[in-house]
Amino acid sequence: SLPSSFLRQCGSLCRQRPYRLSPRQLQQVMNLANRRLSYRQRIALYSQMFLGTKYHYGPLGEGRRGKYDRDPTFRLDKVDCLTFLETVMAMALSKNLRQAKVLMQKLRYRDGIVKFAFRNHFALSQWIRENNRLGAVRLITKRVAGRHLRRGFKRINARTWRGSRWRRRWKQRIPGYLLPRSMRYRFIHMDDIAKVEHRIPTVAWVGIVARPSTNPVIIRHVGMFVRIRGRVYFR
Repeated sequence: SLPSSFLRQCGSLCRQRPYRLSPRQLQQVMNLANRRLSYRQRIALYSQMFLGTKYHYGPLGEGRRGKYDRDPTFRLDKVDCLTFLETVMAMALSKNLRQAKVLMQKLRYRDGIVKFAFRNHFALSQWIRENNRLGAVRLITKRVAGRHLRRGFKRINARTWRGSRWRRRWKQRIPGYLLPRSMRYRFIHMDDIAKVEHRIPTVAWVGIVARPSTNPVIIRHVGMFVRIRGRVYFR
């Protein structure tokens, strides 16, 4: 939970969605949050402020100069599941909005190269791996799961892409060395979440693993667990 003294000082600004605040007002919130809150508390604050924001699939792209996707590189008025996480993380790790916009591209793109081919399109094989390497996320599935840990394997081959929308959208636009490969992964079954809830941190990134299929996607949806007054919520 956020300190009551912080919430009193922040007042109505912390109850507004970020896009409804002027740049000056948003900077006031960020200044106060950076002085008074830990990183996890800032994640909790900003993710709470985004509640009620319009959900729009694929709201971000490579900007006006993008070859395939000319959506803006940063925005606050629309999010999908992954850009929600990226925007909240970028703000929580930055001193101001300008810094957040720069960091956003490091979270979204391999080596910060703002091109469609280098974007971390695939949550498990690209986004988690690259951001773990960057130090922006830490893998804790095994520690949280304990004896409830399960393992999966995803085979990526020619059949994975054949005749699917993923072939047109990704395989034809991305060099082979940047595409996802067959991989093993760890997860916790939905039936076991309540059994390990006490080990989930105050804030934790979470991906929902899809049932086995012939497409290249392993994680279908993402969000975060936030602990509020002892209870865990999914945002």
